Amino acid sequence: VRLLDTFELRASLWTGENMPLSYSFNFRSVSSAVLVPLSSTSIATSASTVLPLGSEQNDFRLECVLRVYDALAAKADGITSVRVTPGGGDLVAELSIALDDLSDTTSAEFEGIFGPLVESVTAVNCSLAPDCWPLNRLNCSAVPHTCGPCLSEELFFGEAGHRNSRCVLRGLDEGTGDISCTDDNSCPAFQVCEAGNCMSVAKDCPAGCSKHGRCRLVVGNSGEEMTRSVCMVGDTTCEAECVCDPGWFDKGDMSAVSGLYTQTTCVLAAEVARSSPSS
Repeated sequence: VRLLDTFELRASLWTGENMPLSYSFNFRSVSSAVLVPLSSTSIATSASTVLPLGSEQNDFRLECVLRVYDALAAKADGITSVRVTPGGGDLVAELSIALDDLSDTTSAEFEGIFGPLVESVTAVNCSLAPDCWPLNRLNCSAVPHTCGPCLSEELFFGEAGHRNSRCVLRGLDEGTGDISCTDDNSCPAFQVCEAGNCMSVAKDCPAGCSKHGRCRLVVGNSGEEMTRSVCMVGDTTCEAECVCDPGWFDKGDMSAVSGLYTQTTCVLAAEVARSSPSS
């Protein structure tokens, strides 16, 4: 269970020509994919630590990475995954316990709590995100209910950033006019296969604003509501955003600046307050 159970990480049977070896235990952030240290680099071959929640789209799996250095600073990695679930507890209570533990830690134990704590605070809700793999996108991680960037900028292209639209292989013939297809991957960028023909797709709000708001179209560089009723995937001049019902708020509202919004989906006011760092 995230932040509550203690995980024992061990390095064994490692050897090299340039001894001694030193070890660093890490986990790969679900939200940013960067390595987050769980211990300082040292000759210690084990580490006891709590861990943040694993990826909701990958059966709550979290990648743990052991980085091994020799005396000449050459390195090698050992990778495994563990299942870290939310359990049945309240996240606020779990964060409170972790903060109490953090205040009582020694400097050597600090990283084993601080990294997982920060990851937990910045985690987003991905429960309503689509299956991102067929879209050639990374799993949902940083924007609620929304897939990540294209799997590889070298191999795929599509709408930039975190989206629920499909990325396509670079070099795929765009074609003109009506194009027949067998599946989405045989269509040009920003189109899908419907009834054997490639069709353009209109932008929509993630998770349908959780059925507690209205999806509207706005001008991309100003946030002003558009007069036209359609904005197609691939059109960088417009965006779809949620206008939430009374008592419901878009988490993007907390970061709204000068009328520019990063809209996602609608949540209860109590949930916004609970997830705010100032709470």
